[in-house]
Amino acid sequence: MAAVDPTTTPPAATTGRIGPTVVTVLALSFGAVTTAFLAVFMMRKGMIPDLHWILGSGQYILDHGRLPTTDIFSWSMADKPVLLYQWLFMALTAAGERLLGLRGLMLAFTALLLGIYLVIPLLGAVPRRVPAAFTVAVGGLGLAIITVNMALRPMIATSALLLLQYVVIQRWRRGRLRLWTAAALTAPTYLLWANLHNGVALGFGSMLFFALGDLAERLRLYPFDPADPEIEGRPQRPGPYLLLATVAAAGSLVNPYGLGTFAHLADYSSTKYLVDVINETQSPDFHFPQFVMFLMLVCGTVAAMPRATRAIAAGDLLHLALFTAATFSMQRMVVWAVLFYVLILPRALHHCWTAPVAGDLGIVTALRRSSMVVRRSGTAMAGVVLGAMTLWQATALHQLSDRCEDVRAAITAYAGQQRATDRLFTTALVGSCALALDPPPRVFFDSRFDFYGEAFSRQVIDAEALRPGWREFLDAWRIDTAIVERQQALAQALAVDPDFTIVYEDDTAVIARRSKPQTTAAN
Repeated sequence: MAAVDPTTTPPAATTGRIGPTVVTVLALSFGAVTTAFLAVFMMRKGMIPDLHWILGSGQYILDHGRLPTTDIFSWSMADKPVLLYQWLFMALTAAGERLLGLRGLMLAFTALLLGIYLVIPLLGAVPRRVPAAFTVAVGGLGLAIITVNMALRPMIATSALLLLQYVVIQRWRRGRLRLWTAAALTAPTYLLWANLHNGVALGFGSMLFFALGDLAERLRLYPFDPADPEIEGRPQRPGPYLLLATVAAAGSLVNPYGLGTFAHLADYSSTKYLVDVINETQSPDFHFPQFVMFLMLVCGTVAAMPRATRAIAAGDLLHLALFTAATFSMQRMVVWAVLFYVLILPRALHHCWTAPVAGDLGIVTALRRSSMVVRRSGTAMAGVVLGAMTLWQATALHQLSDRCEDVRAAITAYAGQQRATDRLFTTALVGSCALALDPPPRVFFDSRFDFYGEAFSRQVIDAEALRPGWREFLDAWRIDTAIVERQQALAQALAVDPDFTIVYEDDTAVIARRSKPQTTAAN
């Protein structure tokens, strides 16, 4: 079947019932709402406790011109070697904060998110022949969904570099890039990736899905016959993919720890206790509307499945199926699954709906004729929203919201009575939030679970829950001061313990100090 030129209007469609103006208004309205939602959400919720040790690490790197070799935040693990596999993101974040301030840093982060999930797909990551209304609809939905697990942390680097790799491989498959050019772009991509975020492993997975999908098509195990072949590439042989993977592997090893980065990732991922105890590594909670919207994306793809071999390439199908399955197992994967839906689903909708002209009631024509206006206006819309957010933040008197608000008063109270000899106990939340103090105290524990390891993390969490051995654990470490959220069972126990005195309390946290000298040997 011949491809249909989206810039022309089929005569049979001129009597359609829906005009391009209606499609344009609907698409831009939806895109504006979801863009504004993302921008406001990031200003309200984009700062998480992890940001404080990310900034602190980055500031150390900038100030000293080197990576720390042992921990700079805790007193419990002060001598333990530290592996900062995301050191480059930390340094860039600290530099951005010094240059732009925290508000400006959040705005820059939000702009990058808009670029990855909406603007760059509109500008060409999704082929221009695809009606832009599809790209805005899926991209806008994606912007809303990622708020469930997106914050100012290095996972955005994996989103950006997955997007870059996807565009490079697709352009190579379409004959728009030579193999050697693709390889030359792959090397620095993986060099940056391995120093920005351990999501570099997902890059190898994505490349493998392309290779397996193309092999399935070449062997006719999956006979992909797209309705509009001009927006799809040709399946490539395994040899070139092996070259790309080799170049990627070489680039990824250019990091301060070499293979140690990947060994650390494998070790952490195989630690079931830590995976189970961290919210973002658990399965999705469908009480959150973002995950309900994610199901809408999945259903949109399933609706295309009766004509899958006319709508979705084998490699794309593998990306969607496996990243979706990973999301149902581990909710943090949703931000990367959504990225592939943003890049793939508009093309699938185009194949299923707009390529054929038979039975066109005007919707197809309206989608095509509105495409250029939607693309240009949608890009401008993102800029207008960011401009409005910049003006609002420049004139706002309020502080940026973050997830430390509940314990900030207790941490501030502790800062006023801190003693140099304190052996301070902190929970993961309190420990991370306390690092925002200037100067920060040495904490006992914070949200770097992979650094503290399973055994120590389990002991701390067990102590917070008053599981057997909790008191012996505190005594063994000679804890004389504790800042604990009131909801923790430990806070209730310390309140009635004759050896401790509550020196501060509010609705969300308490500070307890040991009232008698404690002589048990420290660990």
